[in-house]
Amino acid sequence: MNERQYQLVRVIRKISLFGDLSLEEIQLLMRVGRIAQFEADEQIYLVGDPSDEMLVLLKGRLAVLAESGEELARIGPGTPTGEMGLFTGQPRSATILSLQRSTAMVLGRKEIGLLLANNKEMQVKVLQNLVKVLSQRLTEANGLSDAQARIIRDLKRADES
Repeated sequence: MNERQYQLVRVIRKISLFGDLSLEEIQLLMRVGRIAQFEADEQIYLVGDPSDEMLVLLKGRLAVLAESGEELARIGPGTPTGEMGLFTGQPRSATILSLQRSTAMVLGRKEIGLLLANNKEMQVKVLQNLVKVLSQRLTEANGLSDAQARIIRDLKRADES
């Protein structure tokens, strides 16, 4: 394994969906992925589009934009995007824009589907990780919802005073 492949393995291991995969499983994943280059200000994904691939940013910086165009977050190297839609089939929930020349590993739904269908142990690991990630995100969303409800209650109370 060369230095670039080693670095890619390290990045993939940090992704929640793929964290407990063995080295051999990660190498299988790398074989079905492709490397893509994006120019500065290039729109990579558009909110509402089908989620038929995910990417793992290796170099550069991406912006996550709401439908309104408001920047929601920035994505740095080692960060995946599109992974939930890839597995759930939900359309893109945000637009992804490359802020600078960027490099990513792109994994397609069809390729990952075939890989996991032929490797049941790997499939179970990825699906268990998916459940964990979705549960964490639901817990975070519930916390935000509770905080917003408290703010609304406090504003109503202040208005009534």
